[in-house]
Amino acid sequence: MANWNFTDNAKVWDTSDGSRLFRSTFDGAQNAAVVKVGTNLIVLSKADYDMIRTGDKVDYSAGTGGTAVDGLTSGSDYYVVKMALPTFDGAQNGAVVNAVADTITLTTAVFNIFTTGDKVTYHSMGGIAVDGLASETDYYVIKDATPAIKLATTYANAVAGTPVPVDLTAFSAATGTAHQLQFPVIQLATSYANAVAASPITVDLLAFTNGAGSAHTLSAQFSMFTLEIDGAQNSAVVDVANNKITLSTPGYDMLDTGDNVQYSKGSGGTSIDGLADGAEYYVIKSTSPTIQLATSYANSVGTPVAVDLLAFAAAAGSAHTFTTQFSREPMVDIKIPQITGNIKIDSSPPTIIEVYTDKATSPYCKALNTWDAPELNCTYTVGEEIDVYVR
Repeated sequence: MANWNFTDNAKVWDTSDGSRLFRSTFDGAQNAAVVKVGTNLIVLSKADYDMIRTGDKVDYSAGTGGTAVDGLTSGSDYYVVKMALPTFDGAQNGAVVNAVADTITLTTAVFNIFTTGDKVTYHSMGGIAVDGLASETDYYVIKDATPAIKLATTYANAVAGTPVPVDLTAFSAATGTAHQLQFPVIQLATSYANAVAASPITVDLLAFTNGAGSAHTLSAQFSMFTLEIDGAQNSAVVDVANNKITLSTPGYDMLDTGDNVQYSKGSGGTSIDGLADGAEYYVIKSTSPTIQLATSYANSVGTPVAVDLLAFAAAAGSAHTFTTQFSREPMVDIKIPQITGNIKIDSSPPTIIEVYTDKATSPYCKALNTWDAPELNCTYTVGEEIDVYVR
């Protein structure tokens, strides 16, 4: 049987409790296209981008045989800084969408994250598409005079000596103020505080020299929980005089000051005065089981600045929620799924995922041929080996 050493292989999480496994694979050798050292950005797939939030802790690996991206250390944890997807007012003829010059004017901050040749996916987001563009279609950025860009239908057209932009034609029917150029990029920080700061402090990816390997990964396991309150209960639940919200004691105990939560008014509800449905806030723990909310991490710590819940007027609905997700630690370093072999315990204290053994000579805590969670029921010592089948 193989000897699976805790520190030699890819990290694995047990998701039997309903938590979510996140693993994003990217080509660490793709300078500019994927790893953008000038802006310290890493380009993910849109699906992976949608799974994570600013402040999430992820484990970075350069992959088998890979060399770490400059500025990152393979096997280390980092914290996500999620860059917002660029939006623009598609109905603004001239001021934003210039059909004569074939340009789209962005903010300077958004303009600066782009490099000519970057692939974006254009969405009209329920509006009528800009003339010359098709919603849910990929285009390639051509940087024009700051802060304007043009779009090309191919990478070659974007980076050509004389770029070939899309003709935005005559401006006639475009509508909608939140057209989107989907560019799913993140930065990484070395701490949660650095990631959620008003001006995030991110890892400098340095000059691109060493990155190699096409299977670099960012991995995490997220547990999510939702706290439900009766938003219509003035004073008993929502104390507008002191800007406090009363939770259940178990719910309160699961939170820490600074935790990021997303607020929902619930189906058919009306938002609590001072809060916006779908918005994210940061927890300020008060006397158990009450909390306050802040609009930024900085406002939640130090000398807190809580959201003013205003006069209680219109809030309605008994199923208002606060939802958060937090990163779980990997439970063992072995490959998945379904590996039969020996695990050598070389961590202290030892932790292993749920195991199954049919070996009468193996240490086990329950009956043979039954699943067991040894981190809950068994005692092992460093250096000991056990036979397992990993589910």
